[in-house]
Amino acid sequence: MRGPIEDSGGVGGYANVVAVVSNPNHPEHREAVEWLEFVTQVRVSKFDPAAFDLEAINGQLRSLAQRFWPGEVTTADQQAVLGPILWFLNEARSDGLPLTSAGYLKPAFVKRAMTELGWDAEWISAGRVEVSTPPIRNLREQLQEWKLLRKLKDKLLLTPKGRKLVGDPAALWDFLADQLANPDTDAEKIATPLLVHWELTGDEPPYGLRDQVLQAALHQAGLRTRSGHGEVPLSWATDLYYDINRSLHRLELWEGISWGRSDQKLSDAGVKFLLDVRSRWDGSS
Repeated sequence: MRGPIEDSGGVGGYANVVAVVSNPNHPEHREAVEWLEFVTQVRVSKFDPAAFDLEAINGQLRSLAQRFWPGEVTTADQQAVLGPILWFLNEARSDGLPLTSAGYLKPAFVKRAMTELGWDAEWISAGRVEVSTPPIRNLREQLQEWKLLRKLKDKLLLTPKGRKLVGDPAALWDFLADQLANPDTDAEKIATPLLVHWELTGDEPPYGLRDQVLQAALHQAGLRTRSGHGEVPLSWATDLYYDINRSLHRLELWEGISWGRSDQKLSDAGVKFLLDVRSRWDGSS
């Protein structure tokens, strides 16, 4: 069947939950229903304890095997994960990228980038102005945050680090894995491993619980507001989730174009990259 719900008390506890939920006359029925709906984010009327999806189970087993035996990182893996980043850095390699007077990439470049990266069909907009084309704007901003690009007068130029890495995909892979494994803030150091774990296992909590789990992790680690008294607001956990998620989606870790969609499956190369990030926390890199 579908297997025990997380934190239901194992096989025996789960069987008891199912029995109580199925019996409206049980004195704990209402409490059990509220707990089940909170944990699963599914209405009790749609909860089927006998549900079994063979295709989904086999997919989970394939994913598990992939995590245990991912194989060596190949040149093809590096190109798959770093493709748009390498393209962007190479475009800036010779003489930089000219900017408009407002500091944005020029529309002709944005249009060409969307076409050459194969993103045209996935992002429909009236024009190709950078401010209204988030795939390009977000990638450019992330490369600046990683200090691979910098603005100088009316151009976007490679930094010394960017110039060193643009021709070496293996070194760029290592650099970006280190960036994700060693975030700047305490909150990111707590939240990033959770998001990476959720991506690798497919065990991200339901939408209604996800930010609460992050908030609880921050509280458990002792993080508080700057005053030292107030708890971290739920909205901060939400912002933290989206900030880290945006950084992950600057890399091509999924099968097909994703840009933050939650229904995408990690590619083999994406699994290898996130396992590499995780190994750097474990100290086994």
